[in-house]
Amino acid sequence: MTYDEYKNKIGTRYTFVQGEIVEDADGEVVVSNTPKLNTIYLNNRDRTATLMVDPKLYVGRKWKLFTSDCVSVAAEYLDDHIGTSLKRVRPRREYDKYFKQGMCQWFEDHGFKEVAIADMQPNDVLVFDYDEGIITHVCVYLGDGKVLHHMSNKYSSIDPLGDVDSVLGVYRYAD
Repeated sequence: MTYDEYKNKIGTRYTFVQGEIVEDADGEVVVSNTPKLNTIYLNNRDRTATLMVDPKLYVGRKWKLFTSDCVSVAAEYLDDHIGTSLKRVRPRREYDKYFKQGMCQWFEDHGFKEVAIADMQPNDVLVFDYDEGIITHVCVYLGDGKVLHHMSNKYSSIDPLGDVDSVLGVYRYAD
């Protein structure tokens, strides 16, 4: 994201699709010369563009392993919406252990029960077989065919669920 990409777009709205910033009339962020939340702030003095997103939106976060990745965003969302404490139980050594075993086991070990894909409900966690280089990808089902997720080296986003053939498991907090 550069200043020159947005300098003639003041007032234009953007959203996040598959981890990319795309123009959208109903988007969460707007291009602005005023530094405030939910903007792509253009600093005319040093000619920089900075994405400033309210963390409560869960979207538009820049990917960073252990801080803002698929598991971190899902854990924070679930902590805020259903009262889990997943964000606090994710130290690096635990993450390394479960990355090798797979995240299905991590959710089971933290109070989640596997449910059938056909029984999926909002706030359920989906664990995917993402690709050969990454053991799993995690997202939260929001309902209406939408998921909150954070793909590697992209921005967090809410996207259509799409193909469920690569779903390894659907997990619901058992409280």
